[in-house]
Amino acid sequence: MGDRFYKDFKPVLETTGVTEEGLGAHAVRHTFGAQLKKKLVAKEDRADLLGHGGDSETDERYCEPHEVATLLKFVMMLPVVTEHLPPHEVRLLPWVLKKEVAPFSQPS
Repeated sequence: MGDRFYKDFKPVLETTGVTEEGLGAHAVRHTFGAQLKKKLVAKEDRADLLGHGGDSETDERYCEPHEVATLLKFVMMLPVVTEHLPPHEVRLLPWVLKKEVAPFSQPS
């Protein structure tokens, strides 16, 4: 899904004048991780939020990620950098509105 996100997100960045040199999709992940660290979110918890595996057999095999409610608490610690913007109606993609399978999905 990372590739799919990048293909959809990169044009949004480019329309706002942000280029790979300035801020690519990967840099957004770095910023997210850095902000979590500044709020003293533990390394293991940051890894859960970023979708990273653990550093050891114990982390990988004998430990499950936090539940979504716990992860939300970590995310809510971060500043809302868009709080100055007025709210807008959510516009779903046409295939989502029609409850169709994503056009980029592949059969299992």
